[in-house]
Amino acid sequence: MEKGDTLLHQRFNTSSIGAIKLDIEGFEMYALQGLKQTLMHHQPIIFFETHTAEGETGAQAIFDYLTQLNYAYFYTIEPRKCNGLIRFFIRLLKGYEIIITPLIRPENRFYSLIIATTTPLE
Repeated sequence: MEKGDTLLHQRFNTSSIGAIKLDIEGFEMYALQGLKQTLMHHQPIIFFETHTAEGETGAQAIFDYLTQLNYAYFYTIEPRKCNGLIRFFIRLLKGYEIIITPLIRPENRFYSLIIATTTPLE
């Protein structure tokens, strides 16, 4: 296993990294720790999922870690909640709608996608 910073530096052009997407089933914290220099230098937008807010690798620990690295804005992306008939017509007319919501403190639940940024999304 290689540290993410080392892997990126040795094998890829790392002059500009704008986004990182993690889907590694509970190992997000370890990956982010291995990417510390990359996160500090490039400040990419980070996309990740989490199953819980609790524990050493839960969403709250990830928020705390990223906050130390200048990440101050967190958002969740979730499907629009509405009744079945309205949802049917929205999908029929406009496709699948989602809501991007600022996330101050994660609840202890599954999040299918969290976005972390150093600047607010507009």
